[in-house]
Amino acid sequence: MLQQLIVALIVLVAVYSIARRILSAIATARATKAGACGSGCGCGASSAPVGER
Repeated sequence: MLQQLIVALIVLVAVYSIARRILSAIATARATKAGACGSGCGCGASSAPVGER
């Protein structure tokens, strides 16, 4: 019984670690993608369209 609990704990820690890395990679990709455009590119609500400069 104790062995099963130890194995379950190890598996849970591994799954948690992998999930954290995946979520971190997604957050980094989103931040990079959102900040890649310059001002006036037309992709955001606050930027003016390119033709109106």
